[in-house]
Amino acid sequence: MTTTQQLTTSLATALRAIYPEPEAQALAALVAEHLLGYSPLQRRMQAAASVPPEVLAQLPALQARLLAHEPVQYVLGTAYFAGLELAVTPATLIPRPETEELVQLIARAHAGRPGLRLLDVGTGSGCLAIALARALPGAQVLAVDISADALAVAGQNAARYAPGVEFEQLDILHGSPAALAPVALMCW
Repeated sequence: MTTTQQLTTSLATALRAIYPEPEAQALAALVAEHLLGYSPLQRRMQAAASVPPEVLAQLPALQARLLAHEPVQYVLGTAYFAGLELAVTPATLIPRPETEELVQLIARAHAGRPGLRLLDVGTGSGCLAIALARALPGAQVLAVDISADALAVAGQNAARYAPGVEFEQLDILHGSPAALAPVALMCW
């Protein structure tokens, strides 16, 4: 029987081969929480709980990817942004905390503005477009990206959090969005 604590400790020990101890422990905790569907508090409270065999079976592949320096967000398939758990893949960039600050600044500057039209260029996971659509109800948000794979991820995220966001596949250097009209703000 492997416990939640043993799973976390074992993974952290393996990750210390390439990560400093605090980072190895943080990564191991994230992976354990993801695999078990636990919050950080639940992981601690369930430290002595037995880990199901099907969960343990997933660990070697995830560990190998982390040891190959693959970002934990890609390994787990999720990243957190503006309070949202978004799907991410190697076809998208991992949302950055600085971009959350940009969402806050834009939302404060444009709050309550009627008829607001926003264009997100190179949307990737859709994090910016989705967060702005949620922060600015009533805004019309169009997000474009050259990558069909990125747009598939963004569409999945939007379906969950902001179904009104529109998407278009476009190489912005060689064309204009079909729905382009005067926009109040373009995020690049």
